[in-house]
Amino acid sequence: MRENIEISTDKDDYVMRAFIHGQKIMKNKFSESKKAERMWLDSKIGTFTQNLLCMPINYADFSIGVIELTNKPKKCEFTDLDTKLVEKVCKNLASGLLQEEMETNLKNEQKKQKQMEQKLNSNNLKAYVPLFTNLSTAIEQ
Repeated sequence: MRENIEISTDKDDYVMRAFIHGQKIMKNKFSESKKAERMWLDSKIGTFTQNLLCMPINYADFSIGVIELTNKPKKCEFTDLDTKLVEKVCKNLASGLLQEEMETNLKNEQKKQKQMEQKLNSNNLKAYVPLFTNLSTAIEQ
């Protein structure tokens, strides 16, 4: 397994541009000048970028991540069909994250509600004890 690589936060980096603008970036056939931009990352992952597709994972109008694909097999270029497929994957990821967040929030709210009910029940029992004590004293008299 490869070590984690910290990606540049340079706004000119392809991944960061996809993240910041929330839009896909597809590059086929890098020019020599563009290859230099990828040299650092290529050296870290042990490959040479021929082409790439960066697709943001958008959630409630915010980018929360990016999928970056490089070097389609057999030196093929990324196509609009690839873009549509990756876009669906990103939407499903975002939907899954939304569902997970909603379930977590619901569980947290249910837990808070149960704690409040227990506290309320405990306080009500304390309030009833003097009432029953006074009532039993009144009956005895």
